[in-house]
Parts: sequence; C-alpha cells; structure tokens
Amino acid sequence: MPTRQLVAGMTSLCNAKCTIYGCPKKFANKTFQTGGMSFEVLKQPMDEWAAIGGPSLELTWVVCAPLVDPGLLGKGDYAVSHSGLKDV
Repeated sequence: MPTRQLVAGMTSLCNAKCTIYGCPKKFANKTFQTGGMSFEVLKQPMDEWAAIGGPSLELTWVVCAPLVDPGLLGKGDYAVSHSGLKDV
C-alpha cells in the first residue's frame, strides 16, 4: 500500500503584492522562475499513483498561490473522474 497522499506543487505564480514570502522582489529581480505545472507533467504521476492504490492527491503551492493556475480545476476533475482518486 502506498503512502497516504501524493503532493503536487502546482505553481510558482502569485497575483498578490504581499512581502511575507518575498515573491514580488524575486519576480522583479527575475531571480525566481515562475510558472505552473502543465497537465501533461501531472497526468502520468496521477495515473501511476491511482494504479497502485493511492487514495489521495493534494494540489498545493510551491511558493505562491495555486489558485492562479488556470488549469487547476481541470486537473482536479481528471484526478477524480479519470484516475479514480477518492480525495483531491
């Protein structure tokens, strides 16, 4: 039986101007690569995780905000409807 949860960091994007994590400064200085995880990169690990009986997937953040990922809901939908994961 696999561990309880597969954790996937979805983005290093942020639309806030907070300074607590230093994101705006890193973005302005171009010292931090920004972007989101593509569906193609996430699909295979989700399918493999589900195939070995993995029960749960957490779509979380790397540094900034996962909710700015325009494909987040589609990834969650795929995890439930096609991969068969029970808890996303």
